[in-house]
Amino acid sequence: MFYLIGLIFCIPLLFILIKGFNTIFKPDVHPLNLHFYTISDEAFFEKWDSFLYKFNLYYRNLNEEGRIKFNKRLKELASTILVVGKENLQITDEIKIILLSYIVQLTYGLKNFKLQGFEHIYLYPNEFFSKKSEESLKGATYTSKIIALSWRHFAEEHLQARDGNNVGLHQLALALSRTVSNGRNYDLSFGSYLDKWFEIASAETKQKPTIANDFFADLNIEDRKQFFAKSVECFFEIPEQLRLKLPNTYAHLSLLLNQDLLNISDNYSYKKDRFNNLHLVSHLPQKIKKSFKYRDWHWSYSIVFFGLLLSPIFFYFLLHNVAINLQQLLYAIIIGGIVASALFYNLFKEMELFTSYKLFLVYCMLALAPVFLFISLSLNLFINYPEKKISIHQIESVNRNYYYDSRGNAVALKSITFYFGDQFLNDFPFLRTFESDEIPSGIISHHTQVLYEITTGLFGIPVIKNKKIITEE
Repeated sequence: MFYLIGLIFCIPLLFILIKGFNTIFKPDVHPLNLHFYTISDEAFFEKWDSFLYKFNLYYRNLNEEGRIKFNKRLKELASTILVVGKENLQITDEIKIILLSYIVQLTYGLKNFKLQGFEHIYLYPNEFFSKKSEESLKGATYTSKIIALSWRHFAEEHLQARDGNNVGLHQLALALSRTVSNGRNYDLSFGSYLDKWFEIASAETKQKPTIANDFFADLNIEDRKQFFAKSVECFFEIPEQLRLKLPNTYAHLSLLLNQDLLNISDNYSYKKDRFNNLHLVSHLPQKIKKSFKYRDWHWSYSIVFFGLLLSPIFFYFLLHNVAINLQQLLYAIIIGGIVASALFYNLFKEMELFTSYKLFLVYCMLALAPVFLFISLSLNLFINYPEKKISIHQIESVNRNYYYDSRGNAVALKSITFYFGDQFLNDFPFLRTFESDEIPSGIISHHTQVLYEITTGLFGIPVIKNKKIITEE
């Protein structure tokens, strides 16, 4: 029964540790955004579909299925991101919707479409002064939480949608790249390929400096975040030119964002075959290899919690039923840790979860080996071969364990450990120990016997299914 309770307790706990609290529990909805949160998806779509179709060129090329997806994501963002008007600027729902629609189109192809950590957008009527840079700005993205924009410049560049300049897209792209460097719960495919994209795009721009200058004039190409942000502006505003003049940059940016701005007949879907005729220098991979280089936490690290805190408790109770002693258990953990480190190190290294073998070996000792051993011993305990063996043994000596009061006086019997004349289970003291509630009221003497019912577990380790003390009448 204890094991079942333990497993029932551990399953939801491990699920939370693996998935993360942010993906299980709904995010907080700001009171000012409740009217977005409480409205149904259908009502939200009906209210904003025509507005978005009129004022968002990206939205206009989506079919009904794509527009439904767009609105569903927009509703969630509108419920959780607070748009704050600065310097007496009044924020209407229309302003908020058109502003947040830029986030949706930027992350439309990503599974994780939120800018994790960025909870506020400050909207100024005009340029605003930055104390940090000591200059007037039309847009700024801080390390986390806040994106600031000039509404006048945003609105003007929104209306001039084909010149390659868009302060809204630029600052939102900066925020998207910073979710990766901040180690937030960013889209894993995007975060895994961002460095590779920069390597490919920067190489192409260096090979074509004259052409690159048409897109990135006065921009430091080595500033990765700014380079990515400017590329995003060109990608959404002048995709035809970017694809024609810098095909590698465009193609791999399509892969990175998982959308192709020129595939307007299929909701901007990214399809690798559409780039075959470009004769790319850097070939597009079939699939992005997952990398956790920038993640500040990964579910596999949570296994250490089980290995250090929970597994000793479970092992203690397993030792009362399975014929394995503490020394054998420690040897199994050490050997299992060494084997696991040899088998899985390359896999974890490729995912950039561990770069040091010594650290990974310690992780295997503290986490993987205890977990695998606990699972194996539990299966061995619950899944048995049908044959049973009855074994009766004569007690040779007794060791009584007591509860003591503050003065050191024995006040109650805690348990009894038996020693048998035939040395049975001599190396397994837990199997020879009976708790006080398992001990009959009769007198325990050298003539008392202990009966064991033994089966063989799934992995060949003997399991004590039942044990009882047989006292003389």
